[in-house]
Amino acid sequence: MVPVVVRKMPEREITESAVAALGRALGLNLSDEDLANLAAGMRAARQQMATLDSLDLHGVEPATVFQPRPPTHSE
Repeated sequence: MVPVVVRKMPEREITESAVAALGRALGLNLSDEDLANLAAGMRAARQQMATLDSLDLHGVEPATVFQPRPPTHSE
């Protein structure tokens, strides 16, 4: 098995101004309400990822499902 190297980015605060800068870089014009909601959602996602990062998953293989064809109505 090939070892996996994980590099963590430095923790930075997710602010509305940071989200606005990202939005501008992507050509988006976001309202103040959108910025507040997106920043809150991004902070929540980061917190959930931190919970997952704290789990000892050494030796746990990922569960994958591959469907080579579209599902039918009976599936």
